[in-house]
Amino acid sequence: ILRNTVGRFRSEAGVLKAAARRKEALSQSIDLQMQETKKLVARSQAAREDFLQTQKKLRDARNQLDALQGRLHRTEGEAWHLSADLQRAKGAQDVVSSARTCGDIAQKQRRLVQQEIKQIAKNCGI
Repeated sequence: ILRNTVGRFRSEAGVLKAAARRKEALSQSIDLQMQETKKLVARSQAAREDFLQTQKKLRDARNQLDALQGRLHRTEGEAWHLSADLQRAKGAQDVVSSARTCGDIAQKQRRLVQQEIKQIAKNCGI
């Protein structure tokens, strides 16, 4: 009620001048928001591209880890088979020990690779 009452006493020129100031302030605000929008959209697009590239690198690393895990499993099996074959032959204990050591190393490496694969799957769903 007060606004409508006081508003009657304002001149038309005063109302137009105030409206022009509000329009100018609104126009500046819109310009700033448009600039901010452009910056944020560009930043968002760059981040999305980086994310997709990183996700691809992670998928590639996961595939390579899977392949390495298979090779390590085969190597581990070969080392155990070799040590079993050598145990049958008498007098080859240092070779048997060496084959077992190779098998142990392959097994440790395979477990390390498995843990890394699990972490990628857990954290990234890949």
